[in-house]
Amino acid sequence: MDQATNSSSNSLPEAVRQLRREVLWTASREKQVTSYVDLQSSAFDHEVRGFHLLETLPDGRRIRWMSTRADFLLKVGAPSLNIEVRSGVVQNVLTVLVQGNEVKALQLTFEWQSAEIDLRPYLGREVRVELRTSGVLAAPGDSRELSAQVARLSTGSGAKVAAADDDDGMPKQRSPHQGAGWCHPPLAELPPFSHDVSPQIGAASYSVAPSSVLLAVKFFRPFDPTSEEMLSMARLLRQSGFRVHLAAEEVHESFLQHISSLDDLTAQVREENGILILHHGTSWDYGKRLMQHSRARCKMLRYHNVSKSETFLKYPAGYLEPTIAGRFETTDLIPHATHLTAPAFSALGDLLACGAPPEKLLHLPFLHDLEKLDELQLGPVPVELLRSSASLKILVLGRQLPSKGLHHCLAALAHYRRAYGDGISMHFVGARNALHERYIQELELLVDEHALAGMVTFTSEVNRTQVASWLRHCDALLTMSESEAACIPIFEAGWFGKPILGYQCGGKTEHAGPGQLLFESLDPALHAAAWHRLVQEPELRITLGALAWQHVREHFGTAKIHARFMEVIRLISAGRS
Repeated sequence: MDQATNSSSNSLPEAVRQLRREVLWTASREKQVTSYVDLQSSAFDHEVRGFHLLETLPDGRRIRWMSTRADFLLKVGAPSLNIEVRSGVVQNVLTVLVQGNEVKALQLTFEWQSAEIDLRPYLGREVRVELRTSGVLAAPGDSRELSAQVARLSTGSGAKVAAADDDDGMPKQRSPHQGAGWCHPPLAELPPFSHDVSPQIGAASYSVAPSSVLLAVKFFRPFDPTSEEMLSMARLLRQSGFRVHLAAEEVHESFLQHISSLDDLTAQVREENGILILHHGTSWDYGKRLMQHSRARCKMLRYHNVSKSETFLKYPAGYLEPTIAGRFETTDLIPHATHLTAPAFSALGDLLACGAPPEKLLHLPFLHDLEKLDELQLGPVPVELLRSSASLKILVLGRQLPSKGLHHCLAALAHYRRAYGDGISMHFVGARNALHERYIQELELLVDEHALAGMVTFTSEVNRTQVASWLRHCDALLTMSESEAACIPIFEAGWFGKPILGYQCGGKTEHAGPGQLLFESLDPALHAAAWHRLVQEPELRITLGALAWQHVREHFGTAKIHARFMEVIRLISAGRS
């Protein structure tokens, strides 16, 4: 078993362990996503892929909680793979696939059973093995809870399991972000894990400053705040004389030019006099291992908030599972980071709740270039706004996902129509994903059910110039998302002097400033009443917009934020907390 995994799991606070149980249980009731895999064989020296929790039972056994889909790579050195399995639920089936081909289907019972998988056709090769189960967990406290879907895997020899990276040449599960225009550049092989790699916070200042930086993120794409922050970091670091390398697992072809060569990345992960900055906002197996195994003396975890899993329970697992795994990985990453940064004080609180030592925390606002919005060519007024005769035209800007709370927006709009009439319009602008076709259909049903067609528009394809035009010509920005660290549309709306409306969570108030109409409630009546006041008092709209304009320039101006980033780099380079 990987020493790094053992160390991080044994040090988890009990409150965090209980939180993980509750999240998994909540998810399993709706999605059937949780099963257990117990890896006791020394042949399995690396964790299998999937979201998981490693627990030590009173009798010393180690239980690994998994999703119903577990993938791993097996370097075949034995003629067979033996699986011992039992189930804590009825009507449960285990399916085993090798290289994508089903080789065994076993009806599970409450008693131990054994299945042997013939590996002779694959001797000497590295193959992908997949386990699929169909059942859910028993309820918390049930006597069967710790025996649900337990599989003991052994090979009878020293075969080695490696994590399922994306550079192995084998077919992969499609992610929500894959499709035309996406690339998968090779990722550097990581050096062995060592407890002696990372220095301790508070050690004496280093005599030689780091000269190189590795920036890593899972998804690297245009119009993505995390990706663009990484580019801003790279530019500032290069201007300050650092050698900078960028690594990502899934890259849009238009951003491939920014990714470093495999040779450069391989050298960088072994560079001891360097800095690693890992951007974390979702599950990423390679990123977790990079934080554990990198030889860099300074390792910054850049925490971007992991969306609340509960908002995805009804929808395809392509988004649900990464959010659950991402929340688990946050606690796994913390022990291996020398410094932890987040763009909002509320996000630093999330890290504290995950067991982060306070001395590791640094507040680092989101890096942006808001001034570039002024440099964009003036675009035409969006036709949807031109056609609207509403007194208040509200913009909802961002990806159209369940976590963004678009259904809350429509619920409040429906209440407004019943209570005050049709004096406002609401315009949803942002990218859609095929995984959430069901969610979009639900939004359309809400529009029909409440007769909102004349008050609502949806726009899914926009470029930078069009986004700026929407911001210039709308009357207010609405955000009803339930989980945010840095809500970028708030910065952008404030830059154009627009009032900020919606649900308060995370860093929204910190970034919107005082006086904005953000409430710690999703009550449709409350939000509808606030909007109606803006309709009745246009001068209030001007006042709130001026406050937002002043706040974003005073506290989040580009020069100030960039200076803060370089200050943080100097602090961690000196080995200071």
